[in-house]
Amino acid sequence: MFTRDTLGWLHPDDGDPRVVVVPAHSSRMGTFFSAPSPRAPVFHTTDTATPAALAAKHWTGDPLPGLAASAHVIVGRDGVIYQSVPLNRIAWHARGKGIVAGREVPSVNSCTIGIELENIGGLRRIPDAQQRPAFYGWPYWRRDASGNPRQSLGPDPLLRLDDARGAQARLVGGQWCDGFTVEQIGAATALLLSLARMFGWRREWCGKGHVDYEPARKSDPWPAFIVNYLPQILDLAFAH
Repeated sequence: MFTRDTLGWLHPDDGDPRVVVVPAHSSRMGTFFSAPSPRAPVFHTTDTATPAALAAKHWTGDPLPGLAASAHVIVGRDGVIYQSVPLNRIAWHARGKGIVAGREVPSVNSCTIGIELENIGGLRRIPDAQQRPAFYGWPYWRRDASGNPRQSLGPDPLLRLDDARGAQARLVGGQWCDGFTVEQIGAATALLLSLARMFGWRREWCGKGHVDYEPARKSDPWPAFIVNYLPQILDLAFAH
């Protein structure tokens, strides 16, 4: 089971998934949590093909004004956990107010742990030149000279999933979604189990994703995770 040091960094025990600490830029961290926070997790997906290690490295840079996003951890497809923000500090992963642990709060960030999972997110199923079905990540289409994706230009081959990964795509509620690996779900489960015991979280507090707090702006962690994977994580993390 993971432990945390006095600075808020995770330390795995024997048999736990590996943790790599990649501290985010100071402007991507908020103040220290006020007790009794953090009260719950918020699940996200990265919504890009960028590997978790590179996504964590990106957060080490000084962001543009107004774009200081971060999360506490990113869970890679290989099961490695990259920690960017200490567990005793606020991360910038969800805007505005909402219901956290059964209470309305003015700032979701101020009382939650942001858990990102490396995942392309929503997919489009588009036939290729040989009319074989293929899956593409956002923004799906080739870009014009101004950098804008245009359906008329056809799907962008750089955004196409390879056949093995495409075979893991899930159709849930009319939305194709990228799949998750066994290693990744195992790491997310081990992480939630440890965090729940550290902070006294209840199961009913731990089932929310980004879309629950910003439905007009965000769709992550997408229907496949919410319907097919999150219940499994919760069952295992709260089995005892």
